[in-house]
Amino acid sequence: MKKRRILSIALAGALCLGLSAPAFAEELSLNAQYSLEGESTWVKEDITLYRVENEYVYVDESDGYHAIAGGTPLTVTNVGEENDYVHVFYEPYTMQTESMLLYVGTGAWTPNDEEIGLANVINGSRQFKGDYLCYNDGLTCAYYLNQDGGWSELESAILDMNYMGQASERDTYANALSGLFLKPGESATFTLPDDGTDTFYLLWVVSTNLDTGNIRWQYSEFKNVEAAPTVDTVTGFTDVSENDYYADAVIWARDAGVTSGTGNGQFSPDSTITRAEAVTLLWRAAGSPAPKSGSSPFSDVKDTSAYYYDAVLWAAENSITGGTGGNRFGRDGTLTYDQIFSFLRRAAGEDTGNGGLTWSEAAVAWAEENGLTDGLSYAPGDPCSRADLVYCMWKQMA
Repeated sequence: MKKRRILSIALAGALCLGLSAPAFAEELSLNAQYSLEGESTWVKEDITLYRVENEYVYVDESDGYHAIAGGTPLTVTNVGEENDYVHVFYEPYTMQTESMLLYVGTGAWTPNDEEIGLANVINGSRQFKGDYLCYNDGLTCAYYLNQDGGWSELESAILDMNYMGQASERDTYANALSGLFLKPGESATFTLPDDGTDTFYLLWVVSTNLDTGNIRWQYSEFKNVEAAPTVDTVTGFTDVSENDYYADAVIWARDAGVTSGTGNGQFSPDSTITRAEAVTLLWRAAGSPAPKSGSSPFSDVKDTSAYYYDAVLWAAENSITGGTGGNRFGRDGTLTYDQIFSFLRRAAGEDTGNGGLTWSEAAVAWAEENGLTDGLSYAPGDPCSRADLVYCMWKQMA
């Protein structure tokens, strides 16, 4: 799990140029807004990255990074809706081999032991050495993807994401930066710098809807290596590493006949799970029992040869799902984490009421109490991935 903390409050958050303070307070899934593709290997390793700007210290903590060979092309595609625009920038975090003493602000702020890595702040200054540091003597150390496919240093005065949410200002913003704004369906291929230094690159992808002003973002850690390290994969799947947190769950699902993947040696761990796929996996985990009735109660589940037909009937008979309304099952609809937890709770026969909670709160509480979410990073309303569904099933059933 990765998280970014704002540790210094020397100045008001509204003055934090580079990115507005809320941008660092949370990260949102952009699965429905963009895709990012490229050859990389996930390396599980705890890393801490420090960014110092304008007397603020930001800390990004992660349990790993994407290792790429230098010059590896990465392709970002805007898969969002009309008026969703996508742009890209990165922050470089270079190993500080020489000692650097930086003023990080004091004011009413007193560092404490809980503020990781900053307990040695003395008189408002902190010595950085042996740290991955993003710093320059301006207000920002970020670089945006420009219209030529290269990188240009961001002008901090117009970097604030809230500015980008103003549709009327988009042309001004784009012209001022010569930034590359991808419209729905457009793609851009680029490479991260490779100067031989020990540097992590925090790659940000931002989606802005010009109608609503909604802004979403997501960042990932990348690092150039001489050659991407080889990691053993789970037998049967080329896209599941033995280091992945869900590897044991995938092995269990494979061996139990719950899933054989999506074809061509792929498990597709990051793909969102559909309602038809979810009940099919649950049905197989239950032993693929024959439904009591051969007649479907749903108008959109009539093909008796469909792989999910018996599973949907079984799920309806066991009150795991009643469909989406209007006599429809909604087989191609995606499921959110709280909906998955609700399915699992009902399949376990433990849906005994909500105790004053909403159905979502009750489902999440049940999943947490039963250890299904241990080691899992999620938001209840986000679409659930294939990997995380199998992970939760493994936690409950294995």
